[in-house]
Amino acid sequence: MAVLARAAVERFGRIDVMVNNAGVMPLAFYADHSAAAQLWHRRIDINIKGVLNGILGQNAPSYLATMGAMASGGLSAVQADPDNIAYAALGPEYIAAQVIHAINQPWGISLGDITLRASGDGYIL
Repeated sequence: MAVLARAAVERFGRIDVMVNNAGVMPLAFYADHSAAAQLWHRRIDINIKGVLNGILGQNAPSYLATMGAMASGGLSAVQADPDNIAYAALGPEYIAAQVIHAINQPWGISLGDITLRASGDGYIL
Protein backbone atom coordinates (compact mmCIF):
# COMPACT_ATOMS: atom_id res chain seq x y z
CA MET A 1 0.00 0.00 0.00
CA ALA A 2 2.78 2.42 0.88
CA VAL A 3 4.53 1.77 -2.46
CA LEU A 4 1.26 2.21 -4.34
CA ALA A 5 0.46 5.48 -2.54
CA ARG A 6 3.98 6.81 -3.11
CA ALA A 7 3.84 5.95 -6.83
CA ALA A 8 0.43 7.63 -7.18
CA VAL A 9 1.65 10.82 -5.48
CA GLU A 10 4.83 10.85 -7.59
CA ARG A 11 2.85 10.43 -10.81
CA PHE A 12 -0.26 12.52 -10.10
CA GLY A 13 0.82 14.84 -7.29
CA ARG A 14 -1.75 13.66 -4.76
CA ILE A 15 -4.39 11.04 -4.01
CA ASP A 16 -7.92 12.39 -4.35
CA VAL A 17 -9.90 9.16 -4.04
CA MET A 18 -9.06 5.71 -2.78
CA VAL A 19 -11.42 2.75 -2.93
CA ASN A 20 -10.31 0.61 -0.02
CA ASN A 21 -11.91 -2.67 -1.00
CA ALA A 22 -10.54 -6.06 -0.07
CA GLY A 23 -12.56 -9.14 0.54
CA VAL A 24 -12.75 -12.86 0.04
CA MET A 25 -15.03 -15.42 1.64
CA PRO A 26 -14.28 -19.14 1.46
CA LEU A 27 -17.40 -21.23 1.71
CA ALA A 28 -17.21 -24.43 3.71
CA PHE A 29 -19.50 -26.56 5.82
CA TYR A 30 -18.77 -26.60 9.54
CA ALA A 31 -17.78 -30.27 9.23
CA ASP A 32 -14.99 -29.18 6.85
CA HIS A 33 -13.61 -26.62 9.30
CA SER A 34 -10.16 -28.18 9.70
CA ALA A 35 -9.73 -28.43 5.94
CA ALA A 36 -10.83 -24.81 5.52
CA ALA A 37 -8.75 -23.35 8.37
CA GLN A 38 -5.98 -22.04 6.10
CA LEU A 39 -8.59 -20.37 3.89
CA TRP A 40 -10.01 -18.64 6.97
CA HIS A 41 -6.54 -17.37 7.90
CA ARG A 42 -6.18 -16.01 4.37
CA ARG A 43 -9.60 -14.36 4.69
CA ILE A 44 -8.49 -12.58 7.88
CA ASP A 45 -5.25 -11.48 6.21
CA ILE A 46 -7.12 -9.98 3.25
CA ASN A 47 -10.36 -8.73 4.80
CA ILE A 48 -8.94 -7.21 7.99
CA LYS A 49 -5.25 -6.62 7.41
CA GLY A 50 -5.90 -5.45 3.83
CA VAL A 51 -8.30 -2.76 5.01
CA LEU A 52 -5.91 -1.71 7.78
CA ASN A 53 -3.10 -1.38 5.26
CA GLY A 54 -5.37 0.96 3.30
CA ILE A 55 -6.27 3.24 6.21
CA LEU A 56 -2.77 3.44 7.66
CA GLY A 57 -1.82 5.85 4.87
CA GLN A 58 -2.08 9.58 4.57
CA ASN A 59 -5.28 9.90 6.62
CA ALA A 60 -3.97 8.03 9.66
CA PRO A 61 -3.21 11.15 11.75
CA SER A 62 -6.66 12.69 11.23
CA TYR A 63 -8.41 9.34 11.72
CA LEU A 64 -6.56 8.71 14.99
CA ALA A 65 -7.28 12.27 16.16
CA THR A 66 -11.01 11.82 15.46
CA MET A 67 -11.10 8.49 17.26
CA GLY A 68 -9.20 10.01 20.21
CA ALA A 69 -11.68 12.92 20.37
CA MET A 70 -14.55 10.44 20.28
CA ALA A 71 -13.05 8.35 23.09
CA SER A 72 -12.52 11.41 25.29
CA GLY A 73 -15.92 12.97 24.56
CA GLY A 74 -14.30 15.83 22.64
CA LEU A 75 -16.03 15.63 19.25
CA SER A 76 -17.15 18.97 17.84
CA ALA A 77 -20.88 19.69 17.52
CA VAL A 78 -20.61 19.11 13.76
CA GLN A 79 -18.91 15.73 14.23
CA ALA A 80 -21.60 14.69 16.72
CA ASP A 81 -24.53 15.70 14.44
CA PRO A 82 -25.93 12.69 12.50
CA ASP A 83 -27.47 15.09 9.96
CA ASN A 84 -24.04 16.46 9.01
CA ILE A 85 -21.66 14.87 6.48
CA ALA A 86 -18.87 15.27 9.06
CA TYR A 87 -20.73 13.01 11.54
CA ALA A 88 -18.00 10.90 13.12
CA ALA A 89 -19.56 8.63 15.74
CA LEU A 90 -22.55 6.37 15.29
CA GLY A 91 -25.10 6.38 18.08
CA PRO A 92 -26.29 2.95 19.21
CA GLU A 93 -29.78 3.61 17.81
CA TYR A 94 -28.35 3.81 14.26
CA ILE A 95 -26.45 0.57 14.69
CA ALA A 96 -29.53 -1.17 16.12
CA ALA A 97 -31.69 0.07 13.24
CA GLN A 98 -29.30 -1.42 10.67
CA VAL A 99 -29.04 -4.73 12.52
CA ILE A 100 -32.85 -4.92 12.56
CA HIS A 101 -32.91 -4.06 8.84
CA ALA A 102 -30.51 -6.96 8.14
CA ILE A 103 -32.56 -9.36 10.26
CA ASN A 104 -35.83 -8.35 8.60
CA GLN A 105 -34.80 -9.36 5.08
CA PRO A 106 -37.03 -11.85 3.23
CA TRP A 107 -36.17 -15.53 3.69
CA GLY A 108 -34.65 -15.71 0.21
CA ILE A 109 -32.17 -12.90 0.89
CA SER A 110 -28.80 -13.61 2.48
CA LEU A 111 -26.67 -10.64 3.53
CA GLY A 112 -23.02 -11.63 3.56
CA ASP A 113 -21.39 -8.42 4.71
CA ILE A 114 -22.54 -5.11 6.08
CA THR A 115 -20.30 -2.11 6.65
CA LEU A 116 -21.82 0.50 8.90
CA ARG A 117 -19.90 3.68 9.59
CA ALA A 118 -20.41 7.37 10.13
CA SER A 119 -19.66 9.37 6.99
CA GLY A 120 -17.15 11.62 8.75
CA ASP A 121 -15.19 9.06 10.75
CA GLY A 122 -12.24 9.38 8.39
CA TYR A 123 -11.94 5.62 7.91
CA ILE A 124 -11.53 6.05 4.17
CA LEU A 125 -10.26 8.90 2.05
